[in-house]
Amino acid sequence: KLYAGINIATAVLNLILNYFLIKAYSIWGAAVATLICYVFRSALTYYFSNRIHPIIMETRNIILIFTCAFVTYGLCSLIETGDTYMNLILKSLAGLIYILSLYLMGLFTHEEIQTLKEFTRTQLSRIGLGSK
Repeated sequence: KLYAGINIATAVLNLILNYFLIKAYSIWGAAVATLICYVFRSALTYYFSNRIHPIIMETRNIILIFTCAFVTYGLCSLIETGDTYMNLILKSLAGLIYILSLYLMGLFTHEEIQTLKEFTRTQLSRIGLGSK
């Protein structure tokens, strides 16, 4: 019942926002209206779900992870060398730096680190670079 109510409220908000924003901003207004409605629906779903069944979340860690992801994405969007292979190398390096920054901030558990080490060992041995 709650989720149906949330969807109805989101649909009404979407119609209102589309009416005003599309008139003023055309296709960009529709995109912004859709974004606002998705955030609205997610926020309501989170709020009412937590009232029914609270889930403890590590909010600080989630904010740090998203912040690092947005910064990494922003930096990667600035990388354009004109050479496809160089772009691939630099953006892959940025992905590795993202993972390293999460590690340096202490966001991985001991079990996650062990799993990553085992995965890396397995992949390296598959291509003939690791110990067998």
